Amino acid sequence: MKKFIHRYDWNMYSFQQARQIFSDDFPPLTCTPDQFLFNELRGQHRATLELLENRSESSVFRIKELATCYQVTKAGHCLQYKDFETYQDNPPTDQLLEQFSVPNITFSVDPQTDGSMVIFRNKSPKFKATYYPNNSILATGDISLVNEEWFDQVDDSDKQKIKRKLALFLKKYIHQTATN
Repeated sequence: MKKFIHRYDWNMYSFQQARQIFSDDFPPLTCTPDQFLFNELRGQHRATLELLENRSESSVFRIKELATCYQVTKAGHCLQYKDFETYQDNPPTDQLLEQFSVPNITFSVDPQTDGSMVIFRNKSPKFKATYYPNNSILATGDISLVNEEWFDQVDDSDKQKIKRKLALFLKKYIHQTATN
């Protein structure tokens, strides 16, 4: 069984269809993604849903491109956390049954109401910047960022390499969503 599900077209599925995908692709879980989490996936159109933990009264998922974690409980709640580290900072409310591999996320985004996205590089060299989809040419790796804030020391040639990788990430996961 899979520990993640990637779809290019979450917005094309009904909740019932998605529930079937979850039950077919994930191992048996305490809780499957609920309507709230599914709506988050639909809003992304193209996204990867990762299974992180199965617990006695809940299951924990992450939308990889956003880094956001969701704890779906038997009681019908869907708790949302900024990232996996924030989730882990909270005291556990139930017993851990199985923890799956939690790969580090290189890039994540925080979509803004004006159509821009705050982009984060989560591993060293870390940075944060604002991306406006209409101002960039991703096909060539030429990416236009605003308010770049580098948290680690990095030379200009390495910055350009990282920006090319970011352009690939945006082209693969985010660009279609931003232009729809």
